[in-house]
Amino acid sequence: MLCRGWYGVICANGGVNKLNITNASVVGTLHDFPISSPPFLEYVDLRMNQLYGTIPPTIGNSLILSILTCRLIGFRGTIPQQIGSLTKLDTLHIFDNHLNGSTPGELGNVKNLTVLKLHDNQLTVTIPTSFGNLRNLDTLFLRTNKLSSSIPKKLAYLDNLVALAMGVNQFSGHLPEQLCQGGKLEIFMVMSNKLTGPIPRAFGIYQKLRFIDLSDNDFHGELRSNWGKCESLTDLQIARNNISGNIPPEIGNVKGLQGLDLSSNHLVWHTPREFGKLTSLLNLFVQNNHISGNFPKELGSLTKLLPLNLSDNRLNGLIPRRLR
Repeated sequence: MLCRGWYGVICANGGVNKLNITNASVVGTLHDFPISSPPFLEYVDLRMNQLYGTIPPTIGNSLILSILTCRLIGFRGTIPQQIGSLTKLDTLHIFDNHLNGSTPGELGNVKNLTVLKLHDNQLTVTIPTSFGNLRNLDTLFLRTNKLSSSIPKKLAYLDNLVALAMGVNQFSGHLPEQLCQGGKLEIFMVMSNKLTGPIPRAFGIYQKLRFIDLSDNDFHGELRSNWGKCESLTDLQIARNNISGNIPPEIGNVKGLQGLDLSSNHLVWHTPREFGKLTSLLNLFVQNNHISGNFPKELGSLTKLLPLNLSDNRLNGLIPRRLR
């Protein structure tokens, strides 16, 4: 029977349908693989091998390919624009490689994409505005590249996004006000960029938001009370920005909060007594601000709290016994 005994190969309809050679110690280039030849090929997983070289333009001939995974391999060069011909593609993983150059705008033609992961490469320039066409996308990972310029406003069209990771790049300008306006967002990371302006009001109304990291940027303005409406939030990280004003007491309403890092900003006033309601809190970092008043005794009731850093503020009074 066709394909019997072929390692990592599954056949259907009289031809190769799936190719999975994960961690198989394969050495060579993708030019040596006839990926574009099998007419029924839908699934390719090449991760954790010793492939090298570039991704050949012939990849665009695999017209019914729905899943392509090329992780931890060593590809160099650019992503070929022909990849935009894979209109059946649902999942594209090309991360942890050495790809460089701009991301092809033709990827915006792959409108069936639900998962796009290009992180941990050396991609430059910016996000193509055509990504606004990817309305089915629920996961977009672009972190740890060299992407710059502003974040396209057309990303606001991606109203099915659940996870968006763009940290450790060189993005500048403001976050688009209506970014991910569908309300499904659960994970949002833009740490370590050059973003500025106020934090968009919309982030305080994402009731499904679980993790957000805006650290190491130049955001300014005050924290709004609507952060207290993020009932699913477990981690809020806005460290090393230029946030000023009071810490909103409404944050105390987020009962499932486990990590809170507001360190190295310009926050004032005393730590809200409502923090005593954050009984799930594991980590609290508010050092290097301008917080004043007596040491908040309510923190003594946070029995799960391990790292606590309130240093470089203007607190006085006794530290609760449990925290000594």
